[in-house]
Amino acid sequence: MRPAVGRYTDGKVRAIGVSNFGPMHLKTLLERTGVCPTVNQIELHPYFIQRKMRETNSRYGIVTEACSPLGRSVRDATASSTLKDPLAPTVVELAAKYRGPARPNGPARARSGG
Repeated sequence: MRPAVGRYTDGKVRAIGVSNFGPMHLKTLLERTGVCPTVNQIELHPYFIQRKMRETNSRYGIVTEACSPLGRSVRDATASSTLKDPLAPTVVELAAKYRGPARPNGPARARSGG
């Protein structure tokens, strides 16, 4: 993390992101460096909402970026298909409504505007 903080303080990068930093990790980072990350990527989906982590991110002004294993059902591990998951139709509907250009090898980006 130190090289990233150095690049940030030198103005070589505009933002620092972290992944899976819990409340204590964030507190330690802030105390030791004085730099607050812009984004914290955490596992987040309908069955794992991480309320405390999202509240911590919000308190520090950190954007929460969701990461989720969409290819399997967390709720019904015995299901042979995620389509047996009761949330699957909702996910499919939302994907159809908000879909953008396919990005099979890159991160999905939220679209702004309406």
